[in-house]
Formats: sequence, C-alpha cells, structure tokens
Amino acid sequence: MSYFKTIRSHFFVLLFIALFIVYTYWNLPKTFFQQDEWETFAVNIYAQSNGFSGMVKSILPVDSLSHFNPLSRVFSLFQYFFYYTNFTPYAWQSIVFHIFNASLLYYFVYVWLKSRKIAGVAAIFFGVNSIASGAVTWIAASDSYEVPMALILVSLLFFYRFATQKDNRRRNLIISLTVLVVSFLFHENGIFLFVFYPAVLFLFAKSEWKKLLPTLSYGILISIFVFAFIRIPFFFGFIKAAPDVENFSHPPISVYPYRLISMGMKSFA
Repeated sequence: MSYFKTIRSHFFVLLFIALFIVYTYWNLPKTFFQQDEWETFAVNIYAQSNGFSGMVKSILPVDSLSHFNPLSRVFSLFQYFFYYTNFTPYAWQSIVFHIFNASLLYYFVYVWLKSRKIAGVAAIFFGVNSIASGAVTWIAASDSYEVPMALILVSLLFFYRFATQKDNRRRNLIISLTVLVVSFLFHENGIFLFVFYPAVLFLFAKSEWKKLLPTLSYGILISIFVFAFIRIPFFFGFIKAAPDVENFSHPPISVYPYRLISMGMKSFA
C-alpha cells in the first residue's frame, strides 16, 4: 500500500494525530527566538552582505573534521529570505514538518506491523513526547532534526521494502542509502543506521538474511565512501571557509563513536 493510499484510507486517524499535535503546540507561535536563532540570523546577514560568494562560503565547514551540513545552511538561508525575523511562520512550519514526520512514522509502523492501533499510538507518542518536542520548539534545530528525521523515515521505508519485497530490491536499497546520505547533508543524525541496518535486516528478513547481507554491506561501504569523498577537498585544504561562532561551538570528532551508538537509542526512545 502506497503512502498516499494509506493517507486516504486512514484519513481520520491521521487527522486526529495532526489535530492532537496542533493542539499540543498551539501556543508555539506566541513564543520567541532564542540565542542560537539570533546567531544564525547574524551569520545569514553577514553572508548576504558578501553576495553570492559569501553565501557559498557560509555553507562550508571550517575544517575537515567539522560538521558538513550544506543543505541545512541552504535551508536556513531560504527560511531567512522568506520569513526574516517573523517568528510565526517559523513556528508553524516546524509544526507542519512534525505532523508530516508523525504521518511517515504512522505509515512505517502500519506497513511493518499491520496494526492501526500500534501505528496510531507510536505516531501520537512521537508527536507529543518530550524528546521530539525539542526539535519542534527550538526553531534553530528544526532544519537539523525535523528534515533529517523525515529523510531517515523515508530511508527506513525503502529499506523495509528491500528486506521484505523480492521485486526491485536493488533499487529500494539504492534509494534507501541515497536518501540516508542526503540526510547527512542536513545533519548526521542517521549515522547510526549504518550499524542498525544489518541488525534490522535480520529482524525483517530472517530467512534471507545471509543472502541479503553482502549486498547491504557493499551498499553501506559505498555510501560511507561517497560521504567521505565529498569531504576530500576540505580534508586536504583545497577549499576553506572563514570560521564563525557556530563552527567553534561544534564538538570534536572524538564524540562521533559515542554518538554512533547513543543517537539511535535516543532517536527511538
């Protein structure tokens, strides 16, 4: 069952979930920007004042080991150009993204477990629990968490098809891993899936696990190579960007092994 067919046949359930989320965050547009949003505005204003080259430089990492999230920066720039410092559209956009992610989660759980009740409970819990609420209410984090979350869920959906459907398996795996790598260009929240997917493959396809594991392993290795290849110009210093406060606030590369394990646990807590 396709995503849009599920929306039509489960319209009232999804409408209830959407209304429940809107009710929960109804007062969000009445709040205000925090320190990180104003810092981002300063970066955007500075980049805009330097023309196109300034905007391009603003998306580059300060060094080879920093975060490289160019799509997040591009998203932030477009938000600024459309909304400027008007908080209300930022807030409603964040709520709409959260509703979309909750509906994606509902679809994934329903396709997996074939249960409306379990899918509904999962989507509602995701919609209002305290962990997810941080990404909704903290506007500076919406492009780094809500958008990657949508891409992670899409990656999971196509991975599920790869594991359970015999038709178009290679295509489904390619789409799953491609979407996952694209999510890294917003934020590397989904990096734990490189470890998580082999284990999930056993859960989804026990009878064919050994047969599919080599294909999955090759796909993961290629994805890691592609993501590493993108960073080569920065690693050797061919491309440099001026540092800013945001870059210096990022943690060092040494925290990545810990995040590789903990991120998955926190994302699905």
